[in-house]
Amino acid sequence: MSHMLDETGGVYHMGYADDTPWHGHGFKVDPHASPDEWRRKCIPWEVHKVPTYTFSSGAGTTTDGRHGRMIDQSSQGMYNLIRDDNGAALSAVSKQYNVHTISALMRIMKRLCDKHGFLMNTIGSLDGGKKIWALAKIEAEYRLIDEVIAPYVLLSTTFDKSGETPARLTETCVVCNNTLQYAERSRPELSISHKRELDEDKFVNEIVIVKQDHKKFVEIASNLAEKTLTPTEVSELIITVASRGKENAIEDYEQMIADRFNNKLDPVDAPRLRAIERVKDQLIKAMANSPGHNLRARQMTPWGVIQGMTNVVDFQLPTQVSASIKDAEQRKFAESNNRLSRSWFGSGQTLKDIAWREGVRYLKAA
Repeated sequence: MSHMLDETGGVYHMGYADDTPWHGHGFKVDPHASPDEWRRKCIPWEVHKVPTYTFSSGAGTTTDGRHGRMIDQSSQGMYNLIRDDNGAALSAVSKQYNVHTISALMRIMKRLCDKHGFLMNTIGSLDGGKKIWALAKIEAEYRLIDEVIAPYVLLSTTFDKSGETPARLTETCVVCNNTLQYAERSRPELSISHKRELDEDKFVNEIVIVKQDHKKFVEIASNLAEKTLTPTEVSELIITVASRGKENAIEDYEQMIADRFNNKLDPVDAPRLRAIERVKDQLIKAMANSPGHNLRARQMTPWGVIQGMTNVVDFQLPTQVSASIKDAEQRKFAESNNRLSRSWFGSGQTLKDIAWREGVRYLKAA
């Protein structure tokens, strides 16, 4: 059940303030409640770094009947990350690894809510506790022509060495729950490696800057929604995004199409062309049929292409679910949560970034 919502002890370790398209389980919490209360209700456990132990092959018998003696391997730089409520080992790490604790994340969120007007929206644990996130609303909803957008900051960390501790702007389109992040921003300080201690004061200050960056996002997004493209430009943007922003994407695509028509397509290019056409078809379908497709903000605009790609990532791309899950409802739930993980933490975010970057090119070219 990779990336499933954490259901240790038969309880879903998640809390939410309002309806979202992927929760289905967990605790409903007052958005005005303190992050501490969210934590106690939804994720009442912590992760600790403890020494790794092994057994020698010498004489003697251990308490569990194994021969030898227990050896502390911390002197060799070997540790495990342990979840303290059930003793589960989440990852093996080195001495240099710094645990960015759940408690620290909640202290940061508490300061943001108390002093900077943030409002808790969601908190959760994925993959048995290996990924933790907290989502907070940062401003009132706003409009891009007729598109209503809700702005949030996503704060997360991992305990499986799969990522750092980032904070990033996340915009949700109210009509369809598409989630978009601001790919133009580049602030390395907003992603803290586990090789470094988490400086809570500095991190709070940097997240406040993310809130300020929201104003820049609104300006760019407004221009994307107001920029009318020709049918040729829309087609080219779709192909470029489907080609993952590859340089000379249009020329390469047209050449492969011509080669296929003339039965000259290089076998090496065939899988790449199929992949591009699959994403292109999904994107065109999303732009034509997904919730919000008829909004004026999306008609023949870069914003429409961006939202089409976001819908593909959030709701259309296939998800891998363990074959051991037989129950139809459980499989649906697993797929939904895998989408959440991909959208916020995985490869899907890269596709969204590409769509944003390529859409912005049309503003810069004007």
